[in-house]
Amino acid sequence: MTLTSMFVALAMISSVLAACPQGMVEDEGSKGCRPEDGARRTTTFGYALRFVGPREATLGSGELEGGHEDDEPLVMLRRTTGWWLGETEVTQAQWDEVLDSDPEPDPRLPLKPWRARWNEASLSGPQHPVQGITWCDAVRFANAASRVVGRVPVYFVSERCEKGGPVVAKEPAPRSGFRLPTEVEWELTARTAGGYPWGIIGESQYLCGIENIRDSAAGLVLGWESSVTCSDGYAGTAPVGALGTHHPLGISDLLGNVREWCYDGYGEWPPSRATDPEPLERGALRSVRGGSWRTSASWARVANRQRAKRTHAAEDLGLRLVLDAVALSGN
Repeated sequence: MTLTSMFVALAMISSVLAACPQGMVEDEGSKGCRPEDGARRTTTFGYALRFVGPREATLGSGELEGGHEDDEPLVMLRRTTGWWLGETEVTQAQWDEVLDSDPEPDPRLPLKPWRARWNEASLSGPQHPVQGITWCDAVRFANAASRVVGRVPVYFVSERCEKGGPVVAKEPAPRSGFRLPTEVEWELTARTAGGYPWGIIGESQYLCGIENIRDSAAGLVLGWESSVTCSDGYAGTAPVGALGTHHPLGISDLLGNVREWCYDGYGEWPPSRATDPEPLERGALRSVRGGSWRTSASWARVANRQRAKRTHAAEDLGLRLVLDAVALSGN
C-alpha cells in the first residue's frame, strides 16, 4: 500500500467513525449529532414526545389573512437548538398517573381538575386531554412529571403563584425535566406543517378531520352556530390523536381539542430576524396557543395569540410538555 492510499484509507475510516449513529443526523450548529426530526420517545407514564430540530420561519400573519390581529406581526425567528415536544396534549390518565406516582406529592395540584361535561358535550375520558387547569397548575404538573421520571424539576414555583408570586425557569442542563413550550417553539413547530393559516391547509372548511374545533357536531349538540360546516364527530373534547396525525413530525391536536398554556408572559414578539429569543419571564398575563373544541376556526390559525391570567381555568384549556434537547438520556 502506498503512502497516498494509506492516507485515503485512514480518511475513509475516520469518516465512518465520525458518522452519526442510526436515527441521528449531523447538527450543523454544534458539529455533533442530534436526533432526526420527528424522532419519538416515550416516558414511563406513557407520554410520547417528538423531536423538533433547529429551524427558522416567518411567524405571525399578514394583514390580508382572515382573522389577523395586531399582535401577530410578521417576524423571522430562528432556533439553533432543537427540543422535544409532546406528541399530544397531556391526557387525564397521564395526569392521574403522575399524581399517583409523584415521590414528593404537591398538595396544591388538583386531583381531577377537568369537567366531565359541558351541557350535553362529553369532556371526560382517560385518553381525553386534561382541561380546567390554571397556568400555576401547569408548571407544577411539569415539575411533578419531572420527579416521576427522575429528572430535575425546571421551575421554581412560589407558594404565592396564584397571587403573582415568582415562577422562574432554570437554565437547561443534562437531566433537566419537563416544562411548558415557549410561544416561539409552539409556532415554529406548527409552521413545520406548512405556511397556510391552519398549517397544512388554506381553507377553514377542511379543518374537520384534522383538528377538533367548533364544528357542526358541536352546533348540533350544544345549539351553537358552527364555525365550519363539516363535522369531526365530537361535540366536546376528543381522545388525543383521534383525528389522526397530519403534522409531518407526528404531532397531533396542535390547533384543536384544547387550547394550550405556554410558559411566556404575554407581550410583544421579539424583533424581526431574532435568533434564540428568550421567553418573557414576567407578566400578569400568560400566553395561550391553539384552538379548541369550542373555538372558531379563526382561533385555530397558527398565528393566533391568546392570553389569560395565571389563575384562569377553562373547560377547553390544557397543556403539552417539552424537554430540552440537552436532556437526551433517560425516560
